[in-house]
Amino acid sequence: MLHVEAKVEELLSAKSGGWNVGLIKQVLNEEELLPKKKRGREASRSADEAWRKLWNLNIPGVTKIFVWKAITNCLPTKKNLLKRKVVKEALCPVCKREDESVCHTLWSCNRAGDVWACERSPVHKWPSSERDVFEFWSEWSSKLAQDQVEIMAMVLRRVWLRRNGWVFENRFKGPNEVFSQAVICLTEFQQAQSKQGSGQLNSAQCNRALHWKPLVGDVVKVNWDAALRINDSSCGIGVVIRDSCGELLVSLCCFRSNVLSPIVRPEHLA
Repeated sequence: MLHVEAKVEELLSAKSGGWNVGLIKQVLNEEELLPKKKRGREASRSADEAWRKLWNLNIPGVTKIFVWKAITNCLPTKKNLLKRKVVKEALCPVCKREDESVCHTLWSCNRAGDVWACERSPVHKWPSSERDVFEFWSEWSSKLAQDQVEIMAMVLRRVWLRRNGWVFENRFKGPNEVFSQAVICLTEFQQAQSKQGSGQLNSAQCNRALHWKPLVGDVVKVNWDAALRINDSSCGIGVVIRDSCGELLVSLCCFRSNVLSPIVRPEHLA
């Protein structure tokens, strides 16, 4: 059984230097091992549309990555950790009633439902039944205005951060505080974007101008970025590693405090 802080290198064989196939089959389920081309053309088209709408939202990049991880079932919920034999049970650490899937912790858990039931929530009267995250994200994208979807994306991440606060720090924020923090963070981000000046590319233009380029040969590509919050001297860092086909190998993010300069030094990635 792998521990919670296990790294990708632990899936490699010490003798051959290649993948430890037996261990990988133990910690990953069959669906996760299937290549994308086997998942069906219709699902691929729907996914492409969902990604296009997600990447075009005017929200922080870390929130886009979080929503992507939620849709693709990549969050370390108790249920996912149980599949990888990291934990021994999948019970939700917040409500302690049902298994903690991604949909449960973000949407159908009664404690998450308190956040979505806030009066300012565009979905406060929607049913919160357990279903695939991609389904309710697609429904949001098709039925809500873009500014409402942007708020929902911010709230999703705040719900997850509240869950982590309870699990790791034994603190739990109220639903109105969670929703208000999401709105405040979105407002601050969009105001900062509007102050960049007319001479710079806006978010949509950057998305059209910058494209990930595939690599040649058996190599990997590492992309990273960082954001600084000047008011509390904190920094967030994100890293994505892809292979030569563009397939995601590793994604991670971390938080650093007491960062006084907007120039993020390499040691912050350690």
